[in-house]
Amino acid sequence: MQKFTYPQSDLDSSTALLRVLGSFWASTFAGRDQLRSYTTGIAAGAAQIQLNLLETVAALSRFEIPIFHTENWYPLVLRKSQVNLTSANNYKFDEPGLQFDSGPAVLFDTLATRDFYAFAAPAQLAGAAHIFDRVLFPTFSLIGGVDFIVDAANQIIIFTQNPFDNENIVRSPVYVDDVITDEEITLWVFKADFDYQYVFKQFAYALGIQVKSTETGKAFVNAVFDGLLAGGASAAVFEAAVSAVLDIPLSREDGEIVEVAELDGHGLIIATNKHVYRFARDATAVVTVGQVLRAGDRLVDALEIIELNRGEVPDSLPALALDQGFTAACYYSDLIFENHDVPLRVDATHPSGYTYVDFPLAGFPADVQRFFEELHMRGIAQIAPTPPACDTTGQRKTGTLAHILDRRSNPVGEPEAADLPATINPLKFLVANVLRNHAFAAIIKVAGLGENHLGLYNIRHIRQLLPPYAGMFLLYNLAGKKAVISGEFDVQEIVTQFKGAAPLSSAVTANLVSDRGVIVRTISGTCQ
Repeated sequence: MQKFTYPQSDLDSSTALLRVLGSFWASTFAGRDQLRSYTTGIAAGAAQIQLNLLETVAALSRFEIPIFHTENWYPLVLRKSQVNLTSANNYKFDEPGLQFDSGPAVLFDTLATRDFYAFAAPAQLAGAAHIFDRVLFPTFSLIGGVDFIVDAANQIIIFTQNPFDNENIVRSPVYVDDVITDEEITLWVFKADFDYQYVFKQFAYALGIQVKSTETGKAFVNAVFDGLLAGGASAAVFEAAVSAVLDIPLSREDGEIVEVAELDGHGLIIATNKHVYRFARDATAVVTVGQVLRAGDRLVDALEIIELNRGEVPDSLPALALDQGFTAACYYSDLIFENHDVPLRVDATHPSGYTYVDFPLAGFPADVQRFFEELHMRGIAQIAPTPPACDTTGQRKTGTLAHILDRRSNPVGEPEAADLPATINPLKFLVANVLRNHAFAAIIKVAGLGENHLGLYNIRHIRQLLPPYAGMFLLYNLAGKKAVISGEFDVQEIVTQFKGAAPLSSAVTANLVSDRGVIVRTISGTCQ
């Protein structure tokens, strides 16, 4: 909801309007009250024209474009017969205490008695600040979010009290064939917001992005434009884009000082001396009161971006999965490199004549076997007739994986098990040797997404910001929402890992085998 200041101009002041007409009309004319009402009405129309012009000018800038079109005054016509005939009045599956099909009174998707009063809202109405019964000298006022709400997704406006119960509202009869069949009232909506999809129709369409009309959608579109116009996204632009998609704000300015970090009735609130940030209840603050922030600092644990350029792996990164975008063709599924030590398996009697090593990886067993076999054969192909060159630490720069892991200062001959480390961390090995120059990871806590997040499918548009050689890993933490068990209960939590379904095997019986034999074909290269 936009901020409204009264008066914004002389068009909002009836006294100023009379002064413009002259001193006679402002002080001498006997019918000043009638003239004041007339000029106020004319000025309201002029103010709307001025507002439309300002919106048009602002729409030329992707930074200033308004989210909604605003009508200063909008007539809302309601009919008495149409109360509580909307989808908001239907029984829902997730309603507590209901057993469907238990009788004719409780049937799914049928109208139910509610403690609110719902009407169909005008098309594209997204919200409103107030509702009055008259533009001038109203007898009552309704406050948005308190006395009524607008359900823009379903085009419904819901009141806490039935407007038709208010005797001060003027009613108009509805005639059908000279017979009164209904009655209607006209309420006046102040500062009504209408969703005309300004952001999409002006800018987002050019990027192929269909975003909701929200501040987060506008911020996301601007972040994508910033990256494209600059020829590639900086770290700050990328973080701004991800933050907008997830509605997990980052700090806006340098020098902000955290003053509040606590839960309230709407979720987690973090307030600094300059801005207020809101997050989901399941997000946890990673800043403390008194901490001085820099622009772009992370405030909660719902989003963590990890750059792998130093070859280091934090404990918060549990694993990375290499899919078909990183591996060669003909792999059935992902290869998962986990962040913990695993035993290094050594075969000094491999048929190739070179020491063969591998270590446990999660994934399709045939893919894991092929990965290490291909790694071993490529290493053999790099071995020159003369001994491989060594760097200053004595480690070989080329050769098989066993050669690279060889700990001998002067390696001669093939390494044995005693010459190699007993364990290895698969993820640290991958990051240190493969991903450190061109990849990063983003850990997203799904339960901590903001109320106005754009949908995780919009993450795909961030690919437009990254150069072709850059790799992006997205890890979605699907942990459930927080739950507190009260009372004296003996509760023990057991955590297990599921790394993928075991491959299925089937036997071909003898009666299915013909004289021509059995032909086996690959139907699909994806295992799910």
